Parts: sequence; C-alpha cells; structure tokens
Amino acid sequence: GDSLAMARSGLGTESVATFLQAHADVPTVNLAYSCIGDSGAVEVAHMLTTTTTLRKLDLSGNEFTLDGIRAIGQVLAVNETLQSLTLRWNGLGRSTGCIAALMAGFKAGNRTLTHLDLRHNAIGLDEVDAVCLLIREVETVTHLQLSFNPFGVEGGLKLLDAVRWNGNLRQLEID
Repeated sequence: GDSLAMARSGLGTESVATFLQAHADVPTVNLAYSCIGDSGAVEVAHMLTTTTTLRKLDLSGNEFTLDGIRAIGQVLAVNETLQSLTLRWNGLGRSTGCIAALMAGFKAGNRTLTHLDLRHNAIGLDEVDAVCLLIREVETVTHLQLSFNPFGVEGGLKLLDAVRWNGNLRQLEID
C-alpha cells in the first residue's frame, strides 16, 4: 500500500518492531498517539536505517524523552529517503537536550528532510538556539512548523534572524 496509519492504535512498545518489519516498504507511516515511547522510537530509528521507501513519518504524541529523540536524531544523519517528519505533541522542550539531539542529526548530514513539524512541544527560549542552528546550517529544510511553543517574542525574533541566513526556507510557522 501507499501508506500505513496506526494512529491512536495503542500499539505499544512490544509490537512496534514486528509491525515496522512487516510494513517496511510503505512510503508513509503514521504512528501518532500510539504509545510507543522511547523503545518504540529506537525501533523506528532502526527502520529508518534500512528503509529505502519511507518518505513521510508521523510520530506525534508519543511523549519521547532524550533517549528516544537521540535515536531518531542519530539516524537522521544517515537516512537518505525521509522527507517529512512530524513530532508535534511530544513535549520535547520539557526533556533537557531533546531539541539539541534532534538538531544534531540534521547538522551531521541529513540532506533529504524538507518538512519538520515541532508544534506543541514546549520549546522554550532555551531550546530556540538549537532550532536557529538548524535554520542557519541545514538548507534542505523548506518547511518548519513551530507554532504553539512558549519561546515568546524573544525566541521568535531569534528565529526570524536565523531565517536571514537560509535562502531555502519557504515556510516558518511560529504563531
């Protein structure tokens, strides 16, 4: 099939590896609100190291911590197919180092991901600098969604300043 949607399935961590292996050839996977946690994120990261077809991945609402996001971030450096990653409603700003770990994957070499959705992640002023680095240094990202994060006016101004250094970013949502 063209896509696999298991949103709100309650898939849990035990079934994630088996499920992903059985559907490794689809271009779109939606695991939003599936309670996969950090161990599920590690399984998704493993899939991302082997897949040659996955283009769009939605991992919204799985409440990852640093361990899960670090696994996803590390694989972004080597994955050559993923174009869109949605991580909204994961509370990444509440877990120290999550945003920096995710952005490190982009900086380390990702050249295919063009769309990143980080809405509703409690990204505060402290985490905005890591996002600004992404904007300045990774020219493949064309759409970045950051709405509903509490970085305030100062964070918004930092983001807008970073945009001046990236001629490829077409859409930045910060409302």
